[in-house]
Amino acid sequence: MLARFIRVGAVSAVGLVLDIAIALLLRKGLGLPLPLASAISFLTIAVVNYAMFEFWVFRAGDTAPAFDLARLAKTLATSILALGVRVSLVALAAVALGPARPWFLDAAILVAASGVSLLVNFFVLQRVAFRGR
Repeated sequence: MLARFIRVGAVSAVGLVLDIAIALLLRKGLGLPLPLASAISFLTIAVVNYAMFEFWVFRAGDTAPAFDLARLAKTLATSILALGVRVSLVALAAVALGPARPWFLDAAILVAASGVSLLVNFFVLQRVAFRGR
């Protein structure tokens, strides 16, 4: 249990750093609106995190087949839910703080929204997609 918790933390931490970095690059480098940049980075990292969760976090020490199409579908559904939560929070904060924000406020918005969506995603994944593993 402790090993799984550490693996979840490692995947989540690396994913969060890359997620925010990608979103900020898309926002500042390409000038995309923050909600769109956040959605693109979320979806990119969701694919990477799914692979890491599937083949490293929840697979470690397991003798069951590594890939499960039903679990993939459930994971995608929970990711869509978490994405909706995240983009909604980012959009609300971006509107509330106005368009002329410094980059560090964009980063703060992304960190806060990512934290909430991470919790939503983890708890739903744990209960739905990876139940019993």
